[in-house]
Amino acid sequence: MAEKFEREQFADNEQNAKDARDALEEKKTSKEELQKNIAELSAKEHIDPEEIISLAKRIQSENKEIKKEENILNDVKKRHGALYEAARDYAIMNNELRDALKLAIKDNDYSKIIEVAEKLKQQDNIKENPKVYDAEGTQKLYKKFASEFRNIAGLIEGKARVQLDNGRYAFIDQDGKIASQEYEYAGQYSEGKTRVRLDNGRYAFIDQDGKIASQEYKYTEPYSEGKALVQLDNDRYAFIDQDGKIASQEYKYAETYSEGKTRVRLDNGHWVFMDQDDKIASQEYEFAETYSEGKTRVRLDNGHWVFMDQDDKIASQEYKDVWSYSEGKARVQLDNDRHAFIDQDGKIASQEYKDVWPYSEGKALVRFDNGRYAFMDQDGKIVSQEYKDVWSYSEGKARVQLDNGRWVFIDQDGKIVSQEYEYVWSYSEGKARVQLDNGRYAFIDQDGKIILFIENKL
Repeated sequence: MAEKFEREQFADNEQNAKDARDALEEKKTSKEELQKNIAELSAKEHIDPEEIISLAKRIQSENKEIKKEENILNDVKKRHGALYEAARDYAIMNNELRDALKLAIKDNDYSKIIEVAEKLKQQDNIKENPKVYDAEGTQKLYKKFASEFRNIAGLIEGKARVQLDNGRYAFIDQDGKIASQEYEYAGQYSEGKTRVRLDNGRYAFIDQDGKIASQEYKYTEPYSEGKALVQLDNDRYAFIDQDGKIASQEYKYAETYSEGKTRVRLDNGHWVFMDQDDKIASQEYEFAETYSEGKTRVRLDNGHWVFMDQDDKIASQEYKDVWSYSEGKARVQLDNDRHAFIDQDGKIASQEYKDVWPYSEGKALVRFDNGRYAFMDQDGKIVSQEYKDVWSYSEGKARVQLDNGRWVFIDQDGKIVSQEYEYVWSYSEGKARVQLDNGRYAFIDQDGKIILFIENKL
């Protein structure tokens, strides 16, 4: 399932990064010990040159290993950054294409429908529009100027990112006029600024007038809650404010602000939370995640996990593993390796299952010991039949796979509300794509009626 696949991708990258960091720290610690030993030998009254040479050679070897581990870590960080960018751009692009398809259907422009549908071919599980996304403005820009650019992204905070024929990026305003210079890469506007990658490979921010509004950095993240995370030339992290000034200390690692706090990694390898004034607002933890619905999950020194509230007070029991809150519930792994949900008070709010997935539209997906799936409501009651496979709810419907391998949609009451199809995709903007038995594709409405056929090349 796409949601699980994306989580696993990020989790794998996080684990790879942790492994690379741990290996790097181990090599650096080994090097420090060797340096200490060689210093002690050099201070002795009777110096043994052979032993010093041996230690020096080992230090040279450790330097090579450190460089190797640093390269591995940088590669992992690049892949993780690319995955984040891809996920964000994926969501934006999907919404743009859906808007274009909607417009083409309204205009009965079947050539355009096929063109847009081709672009949607590999897309699935559409995400919600960003809060600042101007759907109507995006439609107008796309209709007027799509032929002039290789790509037009969504209209966000009055600007739309476009890709030029030379592969470079710029921004256009609501009238389609170029409103910035060209860049090797550009993000989307957030809180009045957007980050761009310069020709020298470094990053900076530009303002709404297209002017450079910060220094150049090795890497940056978009503005969030008034601050932007930047990576300095020494590979350490800090935050800059809206004026582009450094507004924090430097950290071994840091992330963007969420719910008024940011998690940072100290030089000792532990994690803490900092508030908007860059003051420590928590204890040190072996690991901690960003806040979600007022709670953060942290790993204790004993390897177990708990939730902490905004005041850094323990808000749950200890568990083998926990996941972030969604719709008031959090998934936890018990010591017997089974899974359950806890509520905002940290109390068990469901039975134990082989596996569970986060709540979406009031329902959570659970897997039984027999490997089959069903949905559970907010009261912890099973409210659907068991199925071979299922996807989370989207726009009031969930797609499920029957025992015969075919797919249907069920409503919030768990009732089948569509015909059986070879395959189906989740609802978005009132429509769902389905694959027919003849290999062709179509769109169905909320009542399960076919409203549009697409040529089988989709």
